Amino acid sequence: MSACTATKSLLGHLPAAVTLPLRSSWAPPVAKQTDTAKMSMRFHRSVPILSIFYKQSAPTTTPLLALLHRANPSPETNPRFELETNEHPPTHSQLSTILSYLGPNNASQVIEGAKSVSEAIAEFERDPEKFRRPVLVDWDKGRVLAGLGDGEEALKKAQEFVNKV
Repeated sequence: MSACTATKSLLGHLPAAVTLPLRSSWAPPVAKQTDTAKMSMRFHRSVPILSIFYKQSAPTTTPLLALLHRANPSPETNPRFELETNEHPPTHSQLSTILSYLGPNNASQVIEGAKSVSEAIAEFERDPEKFRRPVLVDWDKGRVLAGLGDGEEALKKAQEFVNKV
């Protein structure tokens, strides 16, 4: 008995409504092209978020903020990045993230006198004003620019940081 005959005899015991047509090979049904299949499938890139934590009294604050605004000339229509300006120290969660971006041996760049991440967090909880500003954070790429100091060298570092956004 051939395979085709065996299949027909098995199907013969089924009611007529269930009888299936025999095919020599199975192929999935071909989908018709619709208008949605012709649409462009572009993904919109999200705008990176930069935060600057600063003190208005710091000498580099005004030139640094001016540099950031020049680097993002049309934030409403064609933003290069979204800038969040903060005169207050970061939240506990933001500080933990900033410290993770910096690495375990660089906590002193953002918390005065800290030798480790745990010490930095403890010092910050005791006195949030120990947070050294200005600090620039690129949240999307996990980068931090801290310990800038004053003068042209600080602005040059900030410009290089912003150019990589």
